[in-house]
Amino acid sequence: IITCAKSLGNGAPIGLTIMKRKIANAIKDVAFFNTYGGNPVSCAGALANLRVIEEDGLQDRCKVVGTHNIHNLKALQKQYPEVIGDVRGAGFMVGVELVTSSSPDRTPLDGVKVVKVVEGLREKGILVGKGGTHGNVIRCQGPMCATIEDMDFFAESLEDIIKAGL
Repeated sequence: IITCAKSLGNGAPIGLTIMKRKIANAIKDVAFFNTYGGNPVSCAGALANLRVIEEDGLQDRCKVVGTHNIHNLKALQKQYPEVIGDVRGAGFMVGVELVTSSSPDRTPLDGVKVVKVVEGLREKGILVGKGGTHGNVIRCQGPMCATIEDMDFFAESLEDIIKAGL
């Protein structure tokens, strides 16, 4: 079962659930309610959004730009292994694990310092989230319109914050 919401409507209230027919048939007689179910405006917005994604080749472009971003971040990891413990993800969904040492245990960076990184990026106009079991992973989920130049700016901005000291 796959669910999708926010990105489907590009801000319009809509979601979808995708499942194998066998699963759908098993729940077909169950009562179901959805606040925005079948909303024609949201459905039209979602269809227009999907059309733009397909016609403009945004998935392929995101793969190229996302790969470039991951390459940049992995280069930073090699340069600053005592701060960046791991870079993981695919496309535009990337996590940067912040640590206090490059030892095998990768001690998580203190939460206050992680917030310092998040706020430092925000001050440069870059919005990221904070996650992970220890709250030390910067979650990067750029918009599909982001460019290679945007990803370079992100990596440069993160490096500036690291250089300024955590």
